Amino acid sequence: MRRRRSLNVTVVIHRDQRDGIYELVRDHLRGIGDVWVAMGESEEHATAEQLSREYLEDFRLLQDISWSPEESRSLFALTMPAADLAELLRRMQDEALQILRGAAADGPRSEEDIELNHRFQVAYHTCEELLARLGKSAERD
Repeated sequence: MRRRRSLNVTVVIHRDQRDGIYELVRDHLRGIGDVWVAMGESEEHATAEQLSREYLEDFRLLQDISWSPEESRSLFALTMPAADLAELLRRMQDEALQILRGAAADGPRSEEDIELNHRFQVAYHTCEELLARLGKSAERD
């Protein structure tokens, strides 16, 4: 049986894509306290472990796109191994879709909500685009 190797593919995104993904990561990180709840109060250790993996992926991504909300660069190289990046992008795309569905049901409340929803839409489409690129790279190998 052949072992599946992890592809090293350089994926570059531009600033608008980065800003959308950054907003999605920030939104996800708001729930980081759930790890402590799962470990302590509810003793759901498998859930705590899964959440911790997700947050580690978020932290790893922030190393590439910057922890700061404002970034002067116009291009960002994502350096995670392709398999890890694809897993992260699938999760992020699902989260963006959930957020957008909730926003559509509630309707925009302010200009800030409209801008935030736009960033989540950009994040969703960026995940979709990058997953397609990663899939094509995997097919070539």
